[in-house]
Amino acid sequence: MSCILFHGLSKDGSPTLSMETFPLPSTLLEGQVLVQLEGATLCNSDLHTLAGRRQEPTPAVLGHEGCGKVVLSARGSVAVGQRVTFSVTDVCGGCDRCTEGPQQKCRNLLKYGHVRHSPDSVPLGCYSTHILLGQGAAVVPLPPQLDTVLATPVNCALATMVAARKCARQGLGRYSGERLDKKVLIFGGGLLGLYGCSLFKEDGFKVFLSDKSDVRREQAVQFGAERVTEEDIKKNEYDAVIEVCGVGSVVSLGLSLLKPGGVVVLVGCVTPDTKLDITGDQVIRKCATLMGVHNYEQEDLTEAVQFLTRTPYQEQFRSIISEPVPLSKFEDALQLARGMKFHRVLLDTTA
Repeated sequence: MSCILFHGLSKDGSPTLSMETFPLPSTLLEGQVLVQLEGATLCNSDLHTLAGRRQEPTPAVLGHEGCGKVVLSARGSVAVGQRVTFSVTDVCGGCDRCTEGPQQKCRNLLKYGHVRHSPDSVPLGCYSTHILLGQGAAVVPLPPQLDTVLATPVNCALATMVAARKCARQGLGRYSGERLDKKVLIFGGGLLGLYGCSLFKEDGFKVFLSDKSDVRREQAVQFGAERVTEEDIKKNEYDAVIEVCGVGSVVSLGLSLLKPGGVVVLVGCVTPDTKLDITGDQVIRKCATLMGVHNYEQEDLTEAVQFLTRTPYQEQFRSIISEPVPLSKFEDALQLARGMKFHRVLLDTTA
């Protein structure tokens, strides 16, 4: 069995990668699940790591967006032969953060694709033929209509946006009155933004997406957004503002366009240089709720699978994922991802 091992950056700043082999276990510890991966996608966070903009322990098998078939299980609720997706987090279930929330901030957290690799062990990342899931990972069955292309990004990008929608619902629930003609403004037309368009459309919102790229704004229309210019966007007031672009300066603009009692959910501003440049009165005078989302709770993954199964936008989501690239040609996949033609580049982890 094989995997792509990331050793860090070379002197010229390029990633040092190698293909390594590993044995498969014949038995597992209680709660563990061995999955033969059928696909993995290159998430932007991994692209940042491979470019040196983000630090991870090395050597490591990166990759956390994936799905596959169970080949060995020591968990009664998970059967051999099931096609599954799994949470990016592995939690202890016993600490205060697991019992009180937020679960994804478990004091004993392990995150798949972000762990130092031990030689001769099954990887804990998705750029591999197999991944070994621990007792604290959620394992969610996949229905047959969710093929590899659709299912692979579910356990990061989509589940995160399900968590963002949940926060928006909670924030808007502060006031008992029914909101008519609901509008949401999403900053960022990447994969999270497109998932957000279809999620909020399902909730009855009129969806507006802001992005500096005209192409991305137009693409968002295919996922439920209104066809508007950036100037049109500034003419409305919004019940909810969702930031998924990683640019802190949009938050001040979003607050200025927020209806009183509205909610702002931050998802993409995860780096220390994303200063928000807002004042307290902007929040207070709007009676606004400001919320942050980082990763998701494991129940959000179940909702993500259910949403993608029922959404009318399946074909649109399939169209923005690349044709599969063999795992053995990982550097070709990395080059394709850097070109940004697709929202995700798909690895065929069986080849």
